[in-house]
Amino acid sequence: MSAQREEPAESVNDATEAATKQYDAAVVARARAVLYEPPEVIGPYRIFERIGGGGMGDVYRAEQREGVRRPVAIKLIRPGFDTRQVVTRFEAERQSLAMMHHPHIAQVYAAGNDETGRPYFVMEYVPGNPVTQFADETS
Repeated sequence: MSAQREEPAESVNDATEAATKQYDAAVVARARAVLYEPPEVIGPYRIFERIGGGGMGDVYRAEQREGVRRPVAIKLIRPGFDTRQVVTRFEAERQSLAMMHHPHIAQVYAAGNDETGRPYFVMEYVPGNPVTQFADETS
């Protein structure tokens, strides 16, 4: 008896299509939404758009809706990146930023976990170009 060898998917789209056939379409749609679409709300914050990201998380432009109404930026760990090591680094970054008081560093306002348990922190929203773009243009 010879084992039949499965051909590798030609692309990510082929692999996605194969998964869709194998699993319930509603489950696949929900997984895509969680992985690729920004959340609409995190706690008392309404999300407008993704404005940046790094190695472990994404940053969103949002609005605080309770207490004080103001524009904010929220950094949220990406789905699947919430390992103990990454969460430890994320919390260290959050704590470091919270301790800094400088006119050119965004102030940290709050922190918490979203409904899936992923940590986030809320910062002052500073409109403008990303700091990486500024560094590239001035170097």
